[in-house]
Amino acid sequence: MSIVFDAQKIPETRRGFKLSDIPSAWFVVMGLFLLFFIWRMWPMAQFPVSAFNYLVPFEDKRNIASKVENPCDIKPTCVVVYLAPWCPASRAMIEQIPSFREFSKGSDRPGILVIVGAGKKEDSAQMALRVGGPIFIDPDRQFEKTTKVSHYPYFIVIDPKKRIAARGHDGYYWLRNEMRSH
Repeated sequence: MSIVFDAQKIPETRRGFKLSDIPSAWFVVMGLFLLFFIWRMWPMAQFPVSAFNYLVPFEDKRNIASKVENPCDIKPTCVVVYLAPWCPASRAMIEQIPSFREFSKGSDRPGILVIVGAGKKEDSAQMALRVGGPIFIDPDRQFEKTTKVSHYPYFIVIDPKKRIAARGHDGYYWLRNEMRSH
């Protein structure tokens, strides 16, 4: 007795990788990337208000009447300017701080909070003296870590709902555009 096999009735077996697997694998990879992106970026949307607790007001010993208030507590919109004493770009930014503060004097304008950190305490104090006016020091770099400061000078625009409207270079350009429009 002989058995005859019909090739059309033999089921196809899968072995290895086929080109038809690419679309489904691509969707899985992109889905994982999207989940990772949302997971990493979501906390950045809300400003961690507790980060202000890490700041120490710098009081100029030469000016006894110098009381430092946080402009982010007074005005609904606030721009945080984070400077590093060792950074040449931060040292160059010192010249623009008075114009930022002059602009912020209007009631409808954003407050300007200047923070010096990311350096030695002595260097931060010297830079704070050079900047002048109300200024805060980040002595242990906790504000920097909490708010994810990635370069210097660093700008963070905080809207009235305490969300981050812009950060980094975008924060600087936002402030410059606000100054031009008023």
